Amino acid sequence: MTYHSAKKLTLGEMPFIAGINPAGESYPAMLNEAPHMLVGGTTGSGKTVFLYSLLTCLLDRFALDELRLAIVDPKMTNFMFCNQLTNLEHEKVITDDDAAAELFDWIVDEEIPRRMEVLSQSGSIDINDHNERSDDQLRPLVVFIDEYADLIDGLGDESDEFEENVRRIAQKARSLGIHLVISTQRPSAKIIDTDLRANLDMRVAFRLPSASDSQVILDESGAEDLGGNGDMLFREPDGITRLQGAFVDPEYLRNLIDSKVNQ
Repeated sequence: MTYHSAKKLTLGEMPFIAGINPAGESYPAMLNEAPHMLVGGTTGSGKTVFLYSLLTCLLDRFALDELRLAIVDPKMTNFMFCNQLTNLEHEKVITDDDAAAELFDWIVDEEIPRRMEVLSQSGSIDINDHNERSDDQLRPLVVFIDEYADLIDGLGDESDEFEENVRRIAQKARSLGIHLVISTQRPSAKIIDTDLRANLDMRVAFRLPSASDSQVILDESGAEDLGGNGDMLFREPDGITRLQGAFVDPEYLRNLIDSKVNQ
């Protein structure tokens, strides 16, 4: 899963391997160019393994003190072994709905204004420009939300404020090094509304139950006909590519985390 680049990367650049193309070649992408991602797929389709592969690429690319992570896992199933990471916001994987809401309040009310001030002080247009010219490096912050629809359901009456915060981050954080990776099994138009989708420029669709679900993720049908087990459609602004998701065993990711923490 190592991503090799011919040029020196700035701290804000975030390459990863999206999958394997039909020719058997790795298909590279840049999360910072997205800068936010929407991932949809049914149970067993490959969605969680894709998130593992993205996290693996990020951990391989960055030292822990170069990257901030926030992981929201409402089901308390897929990411609990990440709790030992030392670069987590709130210092743990977030499983509580209210704690997730507090995280997003903090990003909107404190972290976005702080980063804007840093860029203003250095006269920079974005995080890459700032980090190329300043010794005061801004660390990227990647926010993973596993099962976004479940989180919205769990927040109940507080969900409207939370969803507004998610939209604000998606709109305002494009140049600030804050990236959302929103994953769901239930990509309804009510949960992933038009305003939010408009700011999630990178989309990943695994097998979905219906053409309407595929429309929410890709803006077109097709994901309902995928074969499962990592068969995916990867949508970027310039088109859609069919890929096979890279397989990452959870044990491999656990071992990588152990090695990073104990360096």
